[in-house]
Amino acid sequence: MIIFNKFPLRINKFSIIILLLITLSLVLLSFFTSQEINSKKSLSKELIATNSAQLQLERFKVFSKKFLIAYNENQSVVYAVKRKEGGIHKVYLDSKNKNPLIEEFIELPKINSRNSLFVLDMSFDNNDIYVSFVGENSKKDECNYFYLYAYNLSNENWKRLFKSTPCIPKLPFHDIGGKIAFNANSIFISGGNIFTIHKNEEIIKNYTDLMEKTNIFGSVVKIDKKSLKSKKISNGHRSPSGLFWDSSRNILWETEHGPRGGDELNLIKNNQDYGWPNVTYGEKYHKKNESDFNTTYNNHEGYKKPFHTWVPSIGVSQIGIIVGNGEFSNYWDNSLIVASLKDRSLYRLRIEKDRLIYSERIYIGERLRSLIITPNLILSSSDKGNLLVIKISKDGLAGGPFPPLKINPYKD
Repeated sequence: MIIFNKFPLRINKFSIIILLLITLSLVLLSFFTSQEINSKKSLSKELIATNSAQLQLERFKVFSKKFLIAYNENQSVVYAVKRKEGGIHKVYLDSKNKNPLIEEFIELPKINSRNSLFVLDMSFDNNDIYVSFVGENSKKDECNYFYLYAYNLSNENWKRLFKSTPCIPKLPFHDIGGKIAFNANSIFISGGNIFTIHKNEEIIKNYTDLMEKTNIFGSVVKIDKKSLKSKKISNGHRSPSGLFWDSSRNILWETEHGPRGGDELNLIKNNQDYGWPNVTYGEKYHKKNESDFNTTYNNHEGYKKPFHTWVPSIGVSQIGIIVGNGEFSNYWDNSLIVASLKDRSLYRLRIEKDRLIYSERIYIGERLRSLIITPNLILSSSDKGNLLVIKISKDGLAGGPFPPLKINPYKD
């Protein structure tokens, strides 16, 4: 018997065992909760008819907020990162590409011992995870930089590859774009012209000087993988939303948001000016507002024209291509796949001899942010926090007329 404050407290062996079991259960629960290890069941499974193939779409709830993904095809691992909080997670799919298992992986790099980052994009190449983000360089948010870092899976450390100039005030950073692509020798990154989208009197007054000094904004930049030397290869870009190296054609594709209308698909060529803020196929958001940069709307003369333009805007997002020996290649070989935010659809673009033959809209029903294309899978992250897994269905297309196009029922 143990006595506290003269009150007897009887503890036998059975009570001790119960207390130990409860304590152990709480410790295990706390551990698994902190590790965010969850097995996710499918929210829905549906068939989508396209012009030439029947697709099977499954949706899995991964996070409660928008996130970005990259894919390690050798290990069949999806890397996922929220835009404004947390680190990188691993998402494992089973042999049937179902039942994703989520666990914490690594923290993002810290800038000046601060944890406040705005993630723009993430990609995977060979043994490296690339992440682009905006980090604050002061406690008052008065000086922010765009960074590109790489995490090597073997060395298990972060390495800085690029830092923007000049520093920028706190803005809606998503217009920077920061999209990542790569080939064997180079890394490519895109930077939106935030000086024209989020302008103030100081920026307008010093616009020419800012554009001469910046090493990223309004441009696509090429970084040598060995030396890490960077150079701008194109300019005139407004708000890049996708970037992809097409190894089958040996060219670089870029997508970007126009103003009101005028979303663009660009084929990037060295030393070309793609027009913004001088010209655009889009229109002013408000007819009464005059442009501070004398923009010519619904026109693209005198500058490199887009390969394709969407009017009205679809809220164009990431881009990929169908290549390799897989199920998708049997139907869509060498087609470009473009994701959209506003239109909540995928677009399949058939291109022959540098000419767009047709664009096929495939309605999905969610704002699609990241896009991964493999020979047998299409993966996308949505702003609802869902991971979308798309495969060719074993069920063939039904006969009869093509199904009617679905109208987007969502409000932006």
